[in-house]
Amino acid sequence: MAELITKVPHIIRYSQDRFTVEASRNNTDPYVVRKIAHLWVCQCPDFFHREKSICKHITRVIDALEHDRYEDKRDAKMLIAHAQCMLDKVIGGGMEDELPSEVYDDVFNAYSAIKAAHGMIE
Repeated sequence: MAELITKVPHIIRYSQDRFTVEASRNNTDPYVVRKIAHLWVCQCPDFFHREKSICKHITRVIDALEHDRYEDKRDAKMLIAHAQCMLDKVIGGGMEDELPSEVYDDVFNAYSAIKAAHGMIE
C-alpha cells in the first residue's frame, strides 16, 4: 500500500508576530498569519468566512514555533533593538532584583548573542 506523503508548508517569520504560510493550492499567494495580543489571526478564507478561532495555517505556525522549523527573515537590527528594549525594561525598571537571576541572565545573554551573531559587538 502506498504511503500518503504530505508536503510541509514553507513558513517564513518576518517579525515577532508576523508569518507567512505557503498555501496548499498552487498559484496562490502565501497567507499572512499574525499574533495580536493573545489571539492568532489568518487571512485565509477558512478563517474569515467560517469564523473559525483557528485554522490549519495558524496550527502550522504554532507547530513551527514549537519545533523551530521556519525560515527567519527578521531584520538583525530589529532583533537587537527588541532585545535591547527588553534589557532596558529589566534594568531601567529596576526589575533585575525582582526577577530570578536566570531570567535576567537569559535576557542579557540573548541580547549579547544576537549582537555577536551579526557582528555588532560594541
